[in-house]
Amino acid sequence: MGLRKLLLTFLASIAVFIATAANTTIRDINITYILTPEGHARVTEVWDVSAKNITEWYLVKHNMGSAVSITDLAVSDENGLNFINEGEWDIDRSIKQKAGKCGIVHKGVND
Repeated sequence: MGLRKLLLTFLASIAVFIATAANTTIRDINITYILTPEGHARVTEVWDVSAKNITEWYLVKHNMGSAVSITDLAVSDENGLNFINEGEWDIDRSIKQKAGKCGIVHKGVND
């Protein structure tokens, strides 16, 4: 019975995500983990996303803890154009100023 509740909760959360992302289609997600001899993990995520009628797309990562950090952020479009990583993302800039660029928004402690 516990597994059934867990599955229903998971499916409900996916339904909410799909409803809020109506203009976004996630076609594929490929996540690779490589463990280094020092015990660190290098995680690479490749998202194949179609974001229509929106100006920005955010991939939310939260509650990662102080031991986890995102480094070497890289973003490219469907034509292979590599976006410029600006580090800290300024959400208040114009769409023109944001074009072809990417970055990270820190919303709180450990985010």
